[in-house]
Amino acid sequence: NYNIIIKHGITDIENIKGDFNQGLRTLPIVIGDAKAKKVAFIFSFIPLFCVLYYLKVYIFNANLFYISLYGLIFIVSPLMYFSSKIITASEPKEIHQLNWILKGILFFTFLSIFVISINIKYNA
Repeated sequence: NYNIIIKHGITDIENIKGDFNQGLRTLPIVIGDAKAKKVAFIFSFIPLFCVLYYLKVYIFNANLFYISLYGLIFIVSPLMYFSSKIITASEPKEIHQLNWILKGILFFTFLSIFVISINIKYNA
């Protein structure tokens, strides 16, 4: 799951000083903070396009409008926000906020299983 990979990378960016002091060789330490943010930016588009494709092909075309709306509001929108903010984030507070946004995306993605089940049960 690319969200987990991105979240792990953001955690490494957030903890770069501690990782460096412990002698770890994480991606932000090896290639630098700015380049690691660019990598996270590029990788953030993979789940974004996958979710949009899934919503279009399997959800929207099946007339499951509630889960389509759910996916757009709780998964796609935060992913777009994350993608737009990761490049410009410079303060540890901003990186921490983006880390929490990714955690929220993972939570709502997990919760979407139940929303899809309910939407299919009552509307399909």
